[in-house]
Amino acid sequence: MYAQLCKRLSEEAPNFEQGDGSTNTFRILLLNKCKVEFDNRAAALECNINGVAEDGSLLDKDELEERRQTTKRKMLGNIKFIGELGKLEMLSEGILHRCIRELLVRRGDDPAEDLECLCQIMRTCGRILDTEKGKNLMEQYFYRMRSLAENMDLQPRIRYSNKYYVALLGLLWWCPDRIGLAN
Repeated sequence: MYAQLCKRLSEEAPNFEQGDGSTNTFRILLLNKCKVEFDNRAAALECNINGVAEDGSLLDKDELEERRQTTKRKMLGNIKFIGELGKLEMLSEGILHRCIRELLVRRGDDPAEDLECLCQIMRTCGRILDTEKGKNLMEQYFYRMRSLAENMDLQPRIRYSNKYYVALLGLLWWCPDRIGLAN
């Protein structure tokens, strides 16, 4: 719904004058904001779960968990929004592939959030990326996701979640070879 509103605004909104005399379109401003949110997803999670409230007091366990869950929902919502923009062709396939590749790169000790974001973006817009042109990339993504699902170094919750989404995505597109059902 929000992505559709943004598409309509990008078609109908006037250009915005910058202070230096240049102009920006709604689409450019939106894409820049999406890029900032995508790039800062891990930093936002760390910032919001540091255990300290805005007034400097320490948060209790319940408040900390609530803050973490809120930040995680926002992060996954932003990823879904990016995928929806891709489905409406406001984001190019190249940008979506770049997002997926970045989510597949393991960062830090706990890649859980990136893998959850990966599953979300694949669920949202993976089908539109699975074209003849992007087939090789999609096969690489599925291969990497399957290998992550078997990685015993990851938390069991993340392994099973990843395995579930690989199977789900394979079934949604009915690709038996991707989920290991092909002979």
